[in-house]
Formats: sequence, C-alpha cells, structure tokens
Amino acid sequence: MENVRELVETFKKEGLEAYWVPMESEIRGTIYRVFVGRFTNTDEAAEVLKDKKIFKNYPGSFVKAVPSSKMNR
Repeated sequence: MENVRELVETFKKEGLEAYWVPMESEIRGTIYRVFVGRFTNTDEAAEVLKDKKIFKNYPGSFVKAVPSSKMNR
C-alpha cells in the first residue's frame, strides 16, 4: 500500500489526477491498480499518457474505463 500511495503522489506532483482501485487476485490476494486522469474518451487518455511519458516509464500501463464509484484518492 505504501508503494501505491507513493506512486499516486508522484503522479499528482506531475499535475495528473491519480487514484487507486483495489483488485482481488486468486494468486496474490488484494492488489492495487493505480489510475491516472479522467478523460472523455480513450484516445484523449492515450494521448495524455503518451505526452507525460507514462507508457514509457511504466511499460505495463494501459487505458481502461473505470466507474467513478470504484475510485479511491
């Protein structure tokens, strides 16, 4: 959880809105995914993440829609 909080703070310092979502894994138990930004569509999200070098610095990154009810800050 400490790593999650640090990563969220790093993104916030970059001027990005960041939040985390807990996910249950049968193998690893509870894991946390960190999400960045609120975008109107996936193209906009991909462009911002490309410009901010998120894809380069975090190679496992991807664009995914998440319902606002699941967001934690």
